[in-house]
Amino acid sequence: MIPMNPNLDKLRRSPIRVYTNLANATPGCVKLTIGEPDMDTPENIRTAAAAALAAGMTHYAPNQGTFELRRAIADFETARGNPVTEAQVLVTVGASQALYTALTGILSPGDEVIIPAPGFVLYESIVLAAGAVPKFLDLSKTDFQIRGEVLAPLVTEKTRAIILNSPNNPSGAVVSEAQIKELAAILRAAEEKYGHPIYLISDEPYRELAYGVEVPWIPEIWNDTIVCYSYSKSLSLPGERIGYVAVSSTMADRQDIFDAVCGAARGYGYVNAPSLMQRVVEKWHNHDNGRIRIDAGIYAEYTSNHKLWEGLLGYASEKNLGLQLHLAQTQEEVDSCLDRTGLSPAELLRVANVLRQYMEVLL
Repeated sequence: MIPMNPNLDKLRRSPIRVYTNLANATPGCVKLTIGEPDMDTPENIRTAAAAALAAGMTHYAPNQGTFELRRAIADFETARGNPVTEAQVLVTVGASQALYTALTGILSPGDEVIIPAPGFVLYESIVLAAGAVPKFLDLSKTDFQIRGEVLAPLVTEKTRAIILNSPNNPSGAVVSEAQIKELAAILRAAEEKYGHPIYLISDEPYRELAYGVEVPWIPEIWNDTIVCYSYSKSLSLPGERIGYVAVSSTMADRQDIFDAVCGAARGYGYVNAPSLMQRVVEKWHNHDNGRIRIDAGIYAEYTSNHKLWEGLLGYASEKNLGLQLHLAQTQEEVDSCLDRTGLSPAELLRVANVLRQYMEVLL
């Protein structure tokens, strides 16, 4: 047998992709697997892409990203409270490369990385590929919030980093400012005890998709934060792969860390992020002032009423109710369902339409 990289032997196929492929192959299936906006890319982004293509923006770009885009990102981050210069920004092939280069840049074999669970499955794969050890922080019994009494036992002398994804994929939970401050206190005590920094990897592709809740700005609370960002969700262009890593000026060893991140990008064969999309995103920052994004109002509408989601989730656990919602035809039947769910007629109709698609596949 041909010897393989032993670190890669530990990796498993992404269950997200397994179920996505299954959903794609199932006619009428509603796909709730992959984090992809179900709306078109905004017109201003499409127009900018066409203009960039016509201008010939298809050649190699600098490894670190174009100066214009890095400066725009630095201004964007600084305005949000994370002081960054263009020299501390690496433009990446989406957030996946951002995560990969950030983690492999700082990890050594045997290091431990704390990963909140449930979480994005790629985190574990990257940590294992780097020869490090994933340590899972179970949030299922703490309302998906990070509790100090659960986190503290996982922090050891070998802890090198903790990953934080807020809003979270897949739970949607936003970690509160109080919880981040409690986390920071635990990490600060560990740094003093063990004599080395512990980095917080802030994975932020869903940052703008939060409704009725403030998403705390992590670098304001923890200096040793590496921000990994993607434009896939906010601009609805996940297939175009554009994002960045930003290392805050507040980090004591910021230059060493940034050099390590860039070295990881070169070492793993990343030449440059797509030139075309670099121009598009730079124009978005500088000409649209970062304001024209996807119309995410539909998400706000759904998430503003948790009963809608209770109706959807109730189908999985109470199939009889789901069946009644699906089959309700007369006003009497509708009224009966309304009495049981508390949904308005319009909400019930939306739930029933989704349930109908599931029923066609599963029954």
